[in-house]
Amino acid sequence: LLSTILAVSSGMVVGPEGPMVHLGAIVGSGFTSGRKVITLACPNLLGPRFGPAWFVHRINFDMQFLMRFRSDRDRRDFISIGAASGFAAAFGAPIGGVMFALEEAASFWSPTLMWRTLT
Repeated sequence: LLSTILAVSSGMVVGPEGPMVHLGAIVGSGFTSGRKVITLACPNLLGPRFGPAWFVHRINFDMQFLMRFRSDRDRRDFISIGAASGFAAAFGAPIGGVMFALEEAASFWSPTLMWRTLT
């Protein structure tokens, strides 16, 4: 996630759509977990006098209302919707994002998924 954000913000020649589709899919996948613990670790560059060798911080995301989206089908749908959202954000074209997800990102497409993506 961090490398994709840094690649886009630094202006690397990766194109706008690839990293944005990837970020959208990561966010969509994260919504299906319900409970997530992110561990951030940073080395202590000031030396041992200023604390431990590594600073570790844990962030707990506990979203109980998302616990019902735990099935494989919901996960696949959320990843497809996230990829479509990333594509739409990269080009400013929401219908284009849905068409991209329909053609490339979704392995199983249903009319329900199309309406979820558009709303």
